[in-house]
Amino acid sequence: FRNYNLYPVFNSKHEKFAKDFDQLHTLNASKVNKDYVKPTKFAKDLLAFIDGKIKGLKARKNNNVTVILQQGYVTEKTAKKIDFPLPVDSLPKTGGMVQFAAEMLNAAKNTVPTISFELPSVKQKKTKKEVVLIIKNKAGKVVSTTKAIVMNPISDIAYQSMDNKIVATYSKIGARLAVKHIAALIAAYETSKKTGRAIASMAYAASNKAIAASEVADLRFWSTLPHTIRIGSFNLPAGEYSLSIKTIEGKNTVEHVWKTFRVKSKQSRLLNLNVM
Repeated sequence: FRNYNLYPVFNSKHEKFAKDFDQLHTLNASKVNKDYVKPTKFAKDLLAFIDGKIKGLKARKNNNVTVILQQGYVTEKTAKKIDFPLPVDSLPKTGGMVQFAAEMLNAAKNTVPTISFELPSVKQKKTKKEVVLIIKNKAGKVVSTTKAIVMNPISDIAYQSMDNKIVATYSKIGARLAVKHIAALIAAYETSKKTGRAIASMAYAASNKAIAASEVADLRFWSTLPHTIRIGSFNLPAGEYSLSIKTIEGKNTVEHVWKTFRVKSKQSRLLNLNVM
């Protein structure tokens, strides 16, 4: 309840839930449910699935075939440029140092100079498709169907994680880089006294390039991760079967026969599939 309601796939009010998250523990559960939670169809399906599993455990009736679907590709990771104000109060006030820094950083007159760096970022990727698992016997007759329930919304988790990371590391990285830039500006300013502004500008440009290279966003990509992980289960007698996957998005429906498999007596099967 505390974590999954942060994700749009499960909560239509996820933005409000996230905004006031730090205050929610002070409110009673009924108020949080009323004002901050509006379950999506995926949330309702998940809760129904969990309730069914609990009832099955109590009745000692366990499904013997479980299907895990890794569907789609996780949301893309990109570099996000962050502008950070340079604390000019940290610069020496004598000899035009502040003005020199503003010139080196191309800051307009009477504005605060800024430095920039990159942080990894991901885009929001919505979950729209419903997936139905269809089991047919050897004769092609449908013997069982169930929804593939979204258990792990990987793209939503990635987005939330990266968004929190940007907030948490913005000041820390900015402050660290500001120290490097101030040191480079002071060194370039001392150079300008001896060799002139042109050489000093080149010296600072080289330092700026090195500093930027030290904080390039880590974009090593997780392209093998799925967009969502879904689950469905069946209780099937021994026999040969085929698994079809029906994907529904609005009025569009696509069905594919994905896998044939055999169930032996007193055997449990796990079918782990990638569906892109």
